[in-house]
Amino acid sequence: MIPSALAAQLEQGLRDFLLTSFDATTPGFDTAIQRLLHEPGRLLKGPHLQVALPFVRGSRADWFPTVPLPFTPHKHQEAAFARLGGKEKKSTLVATGTGSGKSESFLWPILAHCEAHASEPGIKAILIYPMNALATDQALRVARAIHGSAHLEGKLRAGLYIGLNTPGFLLNFVRQRRGKRVEAQLMDAMVLLSNSLKSGLDIVQGFELVARDLVPPISEEVGLVIKNYQLGTTFERALEGMEDRVASRLMSYVIKAIVIQRTVGGNLTKIFDRIVENIREEGKLEEKMQALTAQQRIQSMVVGFMPWAMVVMMSIFQPETMAAYYFSPLGVLTIVFCAFWMSIGMGIVRKLSNIQV
Repeated sequence: MIPSALAAQLEQGLRDFLLTSFDATTPGFDTAIQRLLHEPGRLLKGPHLQVALPFVRGSRADWFPTVPLPFTPHKHQEAAFARLGGKEKKSTLVATGTGSGKSESFLWPILAHCEAHASEPGIKAILIYPMNALATDQALRVARAIHGSAHLEGKLRAGLYIGLNTPGFLLNFVRQRRGKRVEAQLMDAMVLLSNSLKSGLDIVQGFELVARDLVPPISEEVGLVIKNYQLGTTFERALEGMEDRVASRLMSYVIKAIVIQRTVGGNLTKIFDRIVENIREEGKLEEKMQALTAQQRIQSMVVGFMPWAMVVMMSIFQPETMAAYYFSPLGVLTIVFCAFWMSIGMGIVRKLSNIQV
């Protein structure tokens, strides 16, 4: 990004905005704004460029006698050393530009403190960073500082602990399970919302009743919608956030109905009553489907479990024979082959019994 080119684009944009927003039509003044804006130096001054770095060099490098600094610090680093290196440590915030040595402002006082207490057992300092990439970069800097100093090498040790992302399948499983729990409470929430609207309350006050009177998890989700709305988020956007969090098809229907009603109008009470009726009917069909497919689901579990149970029982009565076969290459291949095709068979049976209502 070239500063001069950016300044020219900014100046042209401001000029166009002022010309279109303040278009004078009074005779004698109709061209005054054009003349003013096109005269050099009237709208903006500059751009002014400063090449020299603003970091002022300090006066001394012997801040930590036991841990000599390999550089002469800047003035803002000396101010940090004075606050962090004394007997009484003070909370310190370093806010300077890139390349100014912000990390060194607190790193060397910490290293000096750790060196002074190296003979004591336990952890001397914990450095917390918001991102794994930043923590990895700073860990390398700490390691270089320790191994680059004869006073620190061999006396201090630094470790790195970073968090790992939760596997996607596990997060999806938790999200799906929470969505089912929300769906189980959705009919009660719809009845409460419908009654609140019939009593003269608006939809936001109805949501407050749901968050107050019902139990988690639906009260937590609705309460989060209310909090986002109170913090300035539009009610529609807060509802969309709940739709993204909760994996529930019925909840999505409810949210879409509310958003459409607030956009184009309509009788939301009747919509809620109809949704409640649909939830009841769908629940009856779901229970009926569960009853009709119970045999297939149990059969899939029995078919998958019985072969392995037979192998275990035969291994108990004939351990030598079973071990001689199943620990051979042919036996291992048999186990892998059976596990593969049994998994496919169980998946097919479960898929056939999984009827969407």
